[in-house]
Amino acid sequence: MGGAYIFSPDDDGTIKLYGSVLQLVGNLEPTGTGMDQTIFFTVDTAQAIARTSLTEAVSPLEIPQGEISSILVKVKPGTDVHAVLAPIYLDFPDVVPITSPQLFGTFREQMLGLLAGIMVVMSLAWILSAVLIALVFSMSANERQRQMAVLRALGATRWYVLKSLLAEGSLLAIAGAALGSLTGAIGIYIYKTYFSGHIQLPFLFPSVASLLFIFALGLVISSITVVLAIIFPALRISRMEPAMGMRE
Repeated sequence: MGGAYIFSPDDDGTIKLYGSVLQLVGNLEPTGTGMDQTIFFTVDTAQAIARTSLTEAVSPLEIPQGEISSILVKVKPGTDVHAVLAPIYLDFPDVVPITSPQLFGTFREQMLGLLAGIMVVMSLAWILSAVLIALVFSMSANERQRQMAVLRALGATRWYVLKSLLAEGSLLAIAGAALGSLTGAIGIYIYKTYFSGHIQLPFLFPSVASLLFIFALGLVISSITVVLAIIFPALRISRMEPAMGMRE
């Protein structure tokens, strides 16, 4: 049995490992961890591979006889885990027992710290983006005061001018958010293995449903951000008298 990234190089369902030919019977579901790149087999198979590797492989597989690296102990629901650990501490001082909360505690702390840092960076980026959008739109609106004044002189109402400016900003926001989300998703998908290995944390690419939800959420947030950023410059220009706008 192989992880999600394990495959047969010759497409015949076999893998050559340390001089032995193994049959790949299937693949596990992706987990975003190192198990996706792991091959699982029984102890007897591992020992057979080690014996064959002594003559077939350049770098033989060495498995010390009578030694193991870990033991998984499954307790019944409701059992006091500390009562199970106590005899292990007393009878086997060289053994280090690890409970499942401790096993995943470090990973959980790393993920929480990483998420907190990402949220802070995203919040700062969102605030700076809103300020920058408001500044750029205000500069653009000042350059178009004559156009807005001409529209008002031709009979356009203030509400029409305001709606036009808000619609323009919303369309630009939706187009930019769609392009940015699509580019980001493609980049993450291409380099997901590199990111996972670089940050030393599991990474599982979201499902299609999750991606669609994130995509829609990004469009909504972008639209709301742009509307909030341009509402005041748009109100100022829409309320400006035509004569004053033409003079400026």
